Amino acid sequence: MTPNVFDSGIVSSILSWLFCIPILIGIVGWLLTTFQKHDGIPRAFSIWLGICLLIFSPIRYLLFLVAASTCYMVQSFHAFFTMFILVFYVPIVFGLLYAIGVGLPMLSLTPILGKSERLTFGRGLAASVVLPLVCLIGSFFFTSLCLTLAGQCIG
Repeated sequence: MTPNVFDSGIVSSILSWLFCIPILIGIVGWLLTTFQKHDGIPRAFSIWLGICLLIFSPIRYLLFLVAASTCYMVQSFHAFFTMFILVFYVPIVFGLLYAIGVGLPMLSLTPILGKSERLTFGRGLAASVVLPLVCLIGSFFFTSLCLTLAGQCIG
């Protein structure tokens, strides 16, 4: 009988959930601010932006990365002592992955949206059509390029 490699003690499981609670509260807060009404932007566009970010962009993986790195240190003494490597690794990886997977798609929308305070119907419609496409392109680069390179440098 082989041991379960993902088996952890009850104390480490409880501590993991306790350490993850601030991350979960932050995710709920981010969702609420994404879906709320912003000045000069229709509510439907804000909701569409939030849906596209959640479904088509790799933001889910980035949130999992933050939650996993937060809970990692309470899994064992070895994990606690190797956590100091994560202090440098996670912010660099998170920043690069966020820039490629979320930042570049949002940056590509700035010429469409313009700099005026009100969002016109035509620009809003164009941004609503382009937004899922650029999020999918960002996800493609994220999964095919970034995760592949990250896996090769770690493994």
